[in-house]
Amino acid sequence: MNGWELNAWEASRRARDTPDPASYWLEVKAGLDLVFAGYCTSRDRPEGRHASFQRPPEYDPNVERIIGSELAGDKAYVDTERQAPLGGGALRYTLHRRNGKWLIDSVKRKSGDKWVRAIL
Repeated sequence: MNGWELNAWEASRRARDTPDPASYWLEVKAGLDLVFAGYCTSRDRPEGRHASFQRPPEYDPNVERIIGSELAGDKAYVDTERQAPLGGGALRYTLHRRNGKWLIDSVKRKSGDKWVRAIL
């Protein structure tokens, strides 16, 4: 996702001064589809699939560290702490093993003492 955000940002900047500033969108959307197909479970998500990106990227392995994990059969939980001005704090990723591969199914954000659904 980090690579996708960086590429999306660059594509949007390159298109900014062209006759069609939105021309980058098909490339960016196709890249996002590849990320979800390769790393996430295939299902409808209540919050949809948002194609937002920013600089610095929201997903950055340099500012998000794993602080815990739990394995329960073909399901795993990975807790992280993100050090970021926007969207920082504790996150919990739920992964499912499908055909021998771990795929992200959902992410939750810590709000007080509760985990609340966040946008993947």
